[in-house]
Amino acid sequence: MIKKIIILLHIEAVLAANAVAYFFVAIHQIEVSIHYFILLSTGTYVLYMADHLMDVRNKDIGQLCERHKLYKIHMRLCASLMAFFIFMGAVFAALFFDINMCICGAVMIILCTIYILNCHKKAIILLPKEIFGAIIFSLSVTLYPVLIVGYISIQHIFWMILISVSVALNLIFFAIISENEDRTAQFQSLITSLGLQYAIRLGIYIYILNICISIFYIYFSNSKDIEYIIIFNIINSIYMAGMHNKNTIKNNEINRILADMLLVLPGILCRLLSI
Repeated sequence: MIKKIIILLHIEAVLAANAVAYFFVAIHQIEVSIHYFILLSTGTYVLYMADHLMDVRNKDIGQLCERHKLYKIHMRLCASLMAFFIFMGAVFAALFFDINMCICGAVMIILCTIYILNCHKKAIILLPKEIFGAIIFSLSVTLYPVLIVGYISIQHIFWMILISVSVALNLIFFAIISENEDRTAQFQSLITSLGLQYAIRLGIYIYILNICISIFYIYFSNSKDIEYIIIFNIINSIYMAGMHNKNTIKNNEINRILADMLLVLPGILCRLLSI
């Protein structure tokens, strides 16, 4: 029952988004209201749910894995929950009007609409859904705080890129361990579109980028964020190890939840170090 609730409410994804957002505002000492985290939570849920409902809408239940079977069985409930969260987001946006939040919201709505159309209708941009999804995630947790401070620094850009890198590796890892299920259900993914070897090579290139920008940033910025850079690199190394041990890692909900929860660690560490 608890696992079903976690899956249907995308609790692990919402927690990951909020933890990374908290981490970003904390290390840059940016003050944001609780409304930002509420709207981030609703937006994260709506995008994930819209993506999954589009996935299962025309599929036979026999084609689907455990998670997607739940969405198929409870399509009306999921659609109702999505409508409720859209309504709640609109109410919060109206009650606590903030021009920066409106700008951020408009940008995210446009990007998420393009993402859904790109994944489920026809290609609008020539980017794998995992890479585009990582960019959207990064912007969703960093754009509003940057708009609040009114400028963008090298530190902001570095963390935007590193967050994108971590989420991209997370999504590529999921695509790799979900290969059999995605092929059976004919879902669009990096693997089904371009193949397993391409996905692994892309993961390696992104991981090398992660190492290079981390070293560059530490060397040239006299960074005080070294402990956080290390934790992100550890997380990314775990994703890479998972990609190269595909046959020993089962595509079950526990492993997927644990993989998402890795992204919560920087927020927890940031909180502990600030006490």
